[in-house]
Order: sequence, then structure tokens, then C-alpha cells
Amino acid sequence: MVRGLANDNLGMFLLDRFPGGRWISLDEGLDREDGGLGIGVFPLRSLPPKDLKIWLDAYRIFDGTAYAFLDRPTGTGYSEVIQSLTRNHAVMRNDPLLESCYWEKLYYLYLQNSAFGDKNKDENLKMCVGTIASALREGYPAAHLYNEWGAYLLKAGDLQGAKKAFQQAVKANPRFRIARENLKTILNKSNPPKAGNSG
Repeated sequence: MVRGLANDNLGMFLLDRFPGGRWISLDEGLDREDGGLGIGVFPLRSLPPKDLKIWLDAYRIFDGTAYAFLDRPTGTGYSEVIQSLTRNHAVMRNDPLLESCYWEKLYYLYLQNSAFGDKNKDENLKMCVGTIASALREGYPAAHLYNEWGAYLLKAGDLQGAKKAFQQAVKANPRFRIARENLKTILNKSNPPKAGNSG
């Protein structure tokens, strides 16, 4: 058996990809905006050896990025941390799980850079939007990624785009309460009460 920890919203994709596995939600009911964590347990025979090798290589890359993140002097930008990840992207290409993880980690690094690093909000926001779009295109179209995409579209004033993104999030994982609430908020904004319903 092979066990692995990942975002809970990725579980359904992994169960489809690797038959005979089980997925256990670890944060169910905690309503984490990032979707929380889950653990997958898969028969070794369902995972091709080449996938396992690439995953181990990616694990070392992610570990190196985490070290660069923790070793970064307080108050400095995140460019070295970002480079430690982006220079190794080729290892993860064409594996939807790794692409999802790669782009999501890059997304959070740009968010951190915006708040605590170089604080160049416009540039980092642009990069955040690009990384979420890439995660949805290159990786698994998971609920938490659609939810983030919807939040950015809403912030940019694209009500219809945000509505579609939140609908996709709910479709991808109907149990993801935060996406359902975001969709409800959007529907209320785009469908104001008719006359006579407010009294």
C-alpha cells in the first residue's frame, strides 16, 4: 500500500486515476478555505513505478522550497524561494497531481510575497491570478482552486465569471461549504429580490 497526504479536493481525482484506493478526509467539518487535507491509501499495483519516481523527485523539490521559505530572512522578498520552485517545474510537467501542487504552492508564495515580502501588490496579484489559471488548466480542476479563481474574478468585478467559477467549485465538490456559500452570495447579488418580496 502507498499512502499520501494531499488537499481533500484532490481525492476524487486520485481515486479515479488509481483504482482500488481509499480516501479519508482529515479536516471534514472544519470548513477550511483551502479545502483541508485528506489521506489516500492506494494499492501499490495501481501506481505505475514511473509515477512514484516522479513523485519522490517532486517531494525533494517541494522540501527544498520549504527549506528556502523557512530560511528566508524576515522582511526580504520571496524571489529566491519562488526560483527554488520554478527552476524545477519540468520535473512535474504532465502529471496533473504535481501540476496542481506546483501551481498552488506558487500561488501561495506570491500571496506571501505580496503581504510580507516585496509587497508589490499589483505584480503579485497578477502572478496569483496566472498561477490559479495554470493550476486549473494543467492540474486537476479542484474545488478549492475554482473557489480561489471565483474570489479573484469577484474582486475584479466580473460577477458572471465569479458565478461560473463558484458553480464549478460546487460541481467539483458539493461538500465544499465555502464554495456553496460564495455561490449563494453571488446568486443573491445577481438576482436581487423582486418587488414585494422584501417586506
